[in-house]
Amino acid sequence: MKSLNEIDARRVVQLLPKVVRENLVNEEGYKVFLGGGFIREVISGGEPRDVDLFVDSKESARTLRDKIRTEGDRVFKTDNAITIVRPVGLPIQIITRWLYSDAQRLAESFDYTVCQGVLWKEEGVWLSLVSDDFYADLAAKRLRYTTPDREEAAGGSMLRALRFTKRGYHIPPEELAKVIARLVGDDAKAEDICANLREVDPLRLLAGEFVND
Repeated sequence: MKSLNEIDARRVVQLLPKVVRENLVNEEGYKVFLGGGFIREVISGGEPRDVDLFVDSKESARTLRDKIRTEGDRVFKTDNAITIVRPVGLPIQIITRWLYSDAQRLAESFDYTVCQGVLWKEEGVWLSLVSDDFYADLAAKRLRYTTPDREEAAGGSMLRALRFTKRGYHIPPEELAKVIARLVGDDAKAEDICANLREVDPLRLLAGEFVND
């Protein structure tokens, strides 16, 4: 893991909703982090759809909700998150299904390297973490699956891959095989699945020369 480029980190902070920027501060007994899509979309020049905040406990989630909620906001609660829909601006989601007190563990929990970004403020200093492959994969619009160690509904990463491909990303067969293996519940089968995928999507370019079957 490494830090965001200083210019990118500053831009992410500047584009955060003011109410989030002012309350994205780790204090004793209270942890909150910005993670995932907002960071990726700001850096890639895309359009963020919401702001995902991660906390260390359900109590911290309620505290944060009360800090950032303002008059006119609508608040919705599900098993996964507390969502604050504001009259103007992006929705803010406080994730409660997965709880994290450590930024690196949070970053490692995301299923694709282009999602592995975390930013937070501690002792007056803005800090960040991204995957070592974050920038290269983001520039190539490439999905690299991380096989995260976390509880999630089967097929979640597959659905996210489909959404990413609709937005211009591509997923190499090797990475898609890992996602399918996780879906069927047998990570050991990834190589066999990849071999089957290669039969219908062979490597067409070897040593700079296109190859015919």
